[in-house]
Amino acid sequence: MNRRFLNIAWLMCGLLILSGCATKKLANTNTSDAAFWKNIEQHKTTPSRVSYRTLWNAYLKSTQPEDSGTKHTQYLEVIAKLESGEKTCSDIDWDYIVRLNYWSIKPHLSAASCKIELGDMAGAQYHQDFVATIIQGVFSSGRGEHYYDAYEVASWGDVEDILELAGMKSIDNTLELRAANQAVYYVVIAEDIETGKQQNIYFDNIRFMNAAMGYQGRFAHKGEALGVSIATTLANDNSHSAIALGDILRANNEHTKASEAYLKATLMGSSVAYFRLASMCLLNQTPSLSDETCLEYAANAMEEGLGEAYVLMSGLYQEGIWVDKDPKVSKDFLEIANKKYKPGHASMLLAEFYNSGVLGDNNKYKSKKWFSNAEAHGAISPQYIEQLLTAVENKTDEASKAINKLKELAASGDAFAQAITGTWLLVKSEQESEGSLVEEAFELITKSATQGLPRAQFMLGTMNQYGIGTKEDAINGLEWFKKAARSWHRSAQYYVARDLKKSADSYQQSISTLKSLKINYRTFNLVGSEETAERAFNTMRASAIQGHNKAIVEIGNYYRDGVGTAVSHKNAAFWYKVGVERGSLVAMGNYANLLRKGQGVEQNLSEAVALLRKAAAKGSLWATNELGRMYQSGEEVPKNLISAREFFLKAADKNYQWSQYNLGQIYEKGDGVEVDKNQAIEWYKKASEQGHSEASQRIAALSDPTDQNQK
Repeated sequence: MNRRFLNIAWLMCGLLILSGCATKKLANTNTSDAAFWKNIEQHKTTPSRVSYRTLWNAYLKSTQPEDSGTKHTQYLEVIAKLESGEKTCSDIDWDYIVRLNYWSIKPHLSAASCKIELGDMAGAQYHQDFVATIIQGVFSSGRGEHYYDAYEVASWGDVEDILELAGMKSIDNTLELRAANQAVYYVVIAEDIETGKQQNIYFDNIRFMNAAMGYQGRFAHKGEALGVSIATTLANDNSHSAIALGDILRANNEHTKASEAYLKATLMGSSVAYFRLASMCLLNQTPSLSDETCLEYAANAMEEGLGEAYVLMSGLYQEGIWVDKDPKVSKDFLEIANKKYKPGHASMLLAEFYNSGVLGDNNKYKSKKWFSNAEAHGAISPQYIEQLLTAVENKTDEASKAINKLKELAASGDAFAQAITGTWLLVKSEQESEGSLVEEAFELITKSATQGLPRAQFMLGTMNQYGIGTKEDAINGLEWFKKAARSWHRSAQYYVARDLKKSADSYQQSISTLKSLKINYRTFNLVGSEETAERAFNTMRASAIQGHNKAIVEIGNYYRDGVGTAVSHKNAAFWYKVGVERGSLVAMGNYANLLRKGQGVEQNLSEAVALLRKAAAKGSLWATNELGRMYQSGEEVPKNLISAREFFLKAADKNYQWSQYNLGQIYEKGDGVEVDKNQAIEWYKKASEQGHSEASQRIAALSDPTDQNQK
């Protein structure tokens, strides 16, 4: 195996300089290791009694993933000595080599080969069987067709071996970044050796990377842009990272730099990089390149065997782009592409090229034609379903036909169609007050969620939480949120983080109570753990990085209050400012507070007041009340009791209890007005009706003539 494919967790340790790679942060490492080896021994004797999932989870919790890059290097050194003749099979302690990293495929295969040479057929059979267990387990972990159902592997270095043993060969590979570059997936354009059919297969080792670094959970990472760090560091060494870097730059409209990254990948023989460059040319993102060069890129990708390139070339000859129009040549290329894909897939790709503008502007009609052709052969694109939904929402002449087609696709089992149709039914049920439509929507969304579509899982979580189309079930709703969150659904992450924080707060409150009673809290089986707050922080931060508006403000609060992380007013200020730029009224108030105190930012009272005024003008009652308090005290702005009362009145008229209480105080004390006990009581009553306890106390006091405080 090429050294550039060494375990990515080892690489990240070097990138991020994390001590966790050397020392895992597990509460009881010995217990975790013992559990893993116990499962392995049981699997040796009675494989049927220990499932792959049990073995895999035990492996992740053990110290096995730790420093696995170094362990793999030890294996490579042994193989080098074996190949050079310095050592023979009988000189090598294969039990030790395999035991270093039990989940690595190559050591097992090498051990089996040597044991066959030495006549130990039973030993060879065990190692071969365990490799089969790993491969079968990997392929049972998902479908591999999308990032959210990617096959879960220990090491990207094992991917090529897994495919080879599964009867497939790699045409090319790339990294794909998701969740605002937090999640890294390894994508292989694989071809079945027997049938010649191509498909993109997604591999995921996020949990393994976290385990290798000593963290628990899918979101337990420390890098602001983990994927960017990996892609940037490795771009000069392998093509898949260079392509990922190009994708990042292209998304940021840095087209010149993106094309340079793709060109580096072409020098390493990447067909995908040639294809990316050709598509950039077609979208006018590479003005310095000639048509001849762009055509050459497309042809190179095709010559390397990339199915997509044949489809693209068919479109070029169909439209006469860079070449003379030739329908026959176009048809020939499409027929070759059809042989490389499942029925209808080539037509779907051609439709997507037309739909995205790659094959010229204003080709929506042709995209519809090819989408329909693809759908007739059983290939369904999310873009096609979106087209149908647009026709329904815009109430075009084709709306009736489109909704029937959506329902038909949903009934056929397409997860995306089920989610889209279910959503449409929910909207329609609200418009028409038709309860049966809600039940139908719930059934469709459930089917979609069960197939693993994150958006459907989130919707199903919401429906369970609020009893929409089903009985209200907050616990089940949370479980669906967790499933969606694991696939980087940002809204689901936000709700999961909120639940984790609630558990963390409850856990800490229980500990505080027991400590105050001088009771050892460790003797109790409390819900939660010391790591719950950190998990809440990591999950909320993952949502914030993806741009969830509420999560952006919340993660600022986490940094401000030290929830699951060290207190950092600087980081809090950063996130609040992001929230301010997105128009969050809460962020405006929180950022203004930091400006007032000079925490995490340079103190700036004028900017703070301006920000509070902006928030108040947009409807923030808290900011309106806060301005009143500032003008009332005169500590941060010139004292102005008239302005203070005006701000309090604005918020109080909208039932903000603290402003109502503050007005009660003004009239009770005569602060800028004549003392008016009746007026004070009226405002206190309004605040009290909303649960303001201090207002209730003042009403009682003012009603008692013996109370000295009213004098």
